[in-house]
Amino acid sequence: MFHYHHQATAHPPNHDEKWLCTAGPYLDYVTKMDALYPGTGTPDPLNHHIGSRVGQSRSVVLERTADHRWSRQIFNSHIEIKDHFREREESQRLKPVATSKQRIYILEGQDPQFVEAYGSYFFMDPKFFVRQERNDLWNLKMGGSVIQDTGVLPSLVDPERYFRIKYREVREFGHQLRDWRTVCALTGRHLAAIGFEGRLDTTAAVARKFSYWSRVGGNDSWDVVILCDPPVNKVHIMSRSMTTENFRSEPFQGGYPDFIKREDGDPNHSHFLEPPPRTSFLDDLCFYYEHHHRALALPHVSQTHITPKLAAIFPLKIVCSHYLKLIDYFEVIINRLAKIEWKLSRQSDYADYDDNEGANVQEQWSSLQLSARRLSEFSDDVEDILRDLGIPSTAPKSSDHGDWTSSDHNLRYIYHRLQKMKVKVDQMTSATMGLSNIVGSRQALSEARRSVKEAKSTKTLTVVGLIFIPLAYTCALFSMSDEFRPGSHLFWVYFAVSVPLVFLVFVGTFVIQLGYDEDAAWSVKKFRVALLDVWGK
Repeated sequence: MFHYHHQATAHPPNHDEKWLCTAGPYLDYVTKMDALYPGTGTPDPLNHHIGSRVGQSRSVVLERTADHRWSRQIFNSHIEIKDHFREREESQRLKPVATSKQRIYILEGQDPQFVEAYGSYFFMDPKFFVRQERNDLWNLKMGGSVIQDTGVLPSLVDPERYFRIKYREVREFGHQLRDWRTVCALTGRHLAAIGFEGRLDTTAAVARKFSYWSRVGGNDSWDVVILCDPPVNKVHIMSRSMTTENFRSEPFQGGYPDFIKREDGDPNHSHFLEPPPRTSFLDDLCFYYEHHHRALALPHVSQTHITPKLAAIFPLKIVCSHYLKLIDYFEVIINRLAKIEWKLSRQSDYADYDDNEGANVQEQWSSLQLSARRLSEFSDDVEDILRDLGIPSTAPKSSDHGDWTSSDHNLRYIYHRLQKMKVKVDQMTSATMGLSNIVGSRQALSEARRSVKEAKSTKTLTVVGLIFIPLAYTCALFSMSDEFRPGSHLFWVYFAVSVPLVFLVFVGTFVIQLGYDEDAAWSVKKFRVALLDVWGK
């Protein structure tokens, strides 16, 4: 019989569950769960250093009324949330058979006090909050063993109960965006931009997340909790000793288009023409539930038996709309990056190709590589969404539209569109590299021709030197005596000695050159072989 001996798990540095929530019943629960999910007690190193999350959250609850509308209650503090849950418990105690209630709680940001208030009432899995917070999958400085963002096995995925969505919000930051390593000061999410001609683009795709959790009660009652990120108002510039700056931004091209299905030319529904605020995920979500509740009145679903899936319709629509704007943004990027590729695609341009253009091609290649990496990352995120929601990753068909409230068709379209864009960028990268190699070969050939010309000039100077060096030496030799100067009876000796000496120097130089191999190294073996080739065996 085998006996299991429990051994305490060694906790990494900065291990403290209080980073997630303040003291209370939920903190005790998280502490017990830490052994099941290693890393729960350790915050993301990036987020751990960006500052406190206390006082940085907003929260509301949307409650479905008898006329199928949604009423909003705003929580200004975690105390108001606790009071709300206390009233619910008191109501359940007085009325054991409760009426049907459907509520959607939305928490923006992760103030530990707010997390404790929600967790101590619902006692949801701590990974619901932990995975919403994570940014860095691995901390290379600490060996990658401290934090983790590992999900559950695919067989345990239950989209009706919990899922987490990664998406990107494209925003225009202007010229204040000057550093590659810029992150949101509240969430640590990266502001991903692309460089053009050595400068960072003023538009960036901000990393975002939202998480969904639901609990079904009796009498068709249910609760849904949605976690979302706050807007980017302050940023940290990582390369400047964690400098904090206030950033103002606007939605790219005015923001995502409205996604409510409506009939054309109906003046009786003028309230449908009011646009969403596009200021934050929380504000947009509240807007759609309060202004477009009728759009959720599905004709094929009984309005007296509504499931928590209803609470996921608008969040997923907002995510899909943000992804469409992301696709539009990268279409603009690809068109800009095609500029140098087009310039190199004509042979007549090669002659005018200079060193500055070479630097531009290197910058172009770097931008293409970064774009390919970004698109690959986005595709992986959408693939994770499809997996977590149980949606097949096959290409959508025109007959797959079905109900407009479903996001299955939208997500499949986005996934395959991103993959096609990735293929296009890869093709542009290959074309840019090929054309750059052609131009580089032409430059190398031109340099080789110039080197040959210089070598011939050097050879001419060498020949001239070989002639005049013996003559100069002979003159110096015979200048020591008056008998050999010009006009003397022995002046002929000068020519008799210098001419054979010139010939001897030429022959000696030729013979010595026979000993050099292709690597310009002189050896006796090479000299012997070459000498035999010249004079024969």
